[in-house]
Amino acid sequence: MSAVIDAIAQGYRDSLSAVPYRGGELVSLPAAFTSGTLVTVHVVISQDAVTVTDRGLTADELCDAGLDLQSTRVARSFAAVRDSTGLPPAFGSEDWEITASADIGDIAIAIQSVADAAIRADGLRVLSTVKRRMTFADRALRKFLDRAAVVPHPKMPGKYGSNRQVTLSYGGKDELPYYVQALSGGDNEARVRSYDHASGLFLGATPDMSHRVALLQQGAWEAWQVRNLGEVCRVIEEQDADEFIAATAA
Repeated sequence: MSAVIDAIAQGYRDSLSAVPYRGGELVSLPAAFTSGTLVTVHVVISQDAVTVTDRGLTADELCDAGLDLQSTRVARSFAAVRDSTGLPPAFGSEDWEITASADIGDIAIAIQSVADAAIRADGLRVLSTVKRRMTFADRALRKFLDRAAVVPHPKMPGKYGSNRQVTLSYGGKDELPYYVQALSGGDNEARVRSYDHASGLFLGATPDMSHRVALLQQGAWEAWQVRNLGEVCRVIEEQDADEFIAATAA
């Protein structure tokens, strides 16, 4: 193992903390919500299995941010995030918890899957009634959240395990997920930066090209940028987003 990897592993270990709690341990992770609150999970080992839950911490964060978790558009996307762990939920868990269960050998995977889902759920803050400056990615999230169960900032599968984070994903009518990257078009520098980033994201992605979507903010995009993106993904302009969502979202 290289000195760099050793240093990273040691730094990660030093940033972890765990205290006994109700038959298990409360583990604080080196990841934080937008509020600055550290992601903390409750880990319980029983025989050869492990269960992990955020104990509703993520839901509390969203409520504190001004979201109504009972509203349809928030509830359905929060449910989609809960399902995005890729692991079975803990038996008897509540709708307001993010949980996972796994074999004891996969304890690290279970903990990380819950932590990753919690951070993804934090992206639902864009639905908050609290006024703040919104980016184009924020507006894209809001637009899709109005019409579909959305997972903010998911990992899009790529070749050779190179999973990359995109703006959002949602379930399609064909029961396959769509992965959407919002591309800012505010000025030329932003367009070039967004184009370069999206090209790299989609080039090695494994979902069908029709399910890899570049959503372009209105702006003076160069014809070559749109054409080149069209070779690695589906290109949708901002003004056509509503029609696209209606045609594809489950």
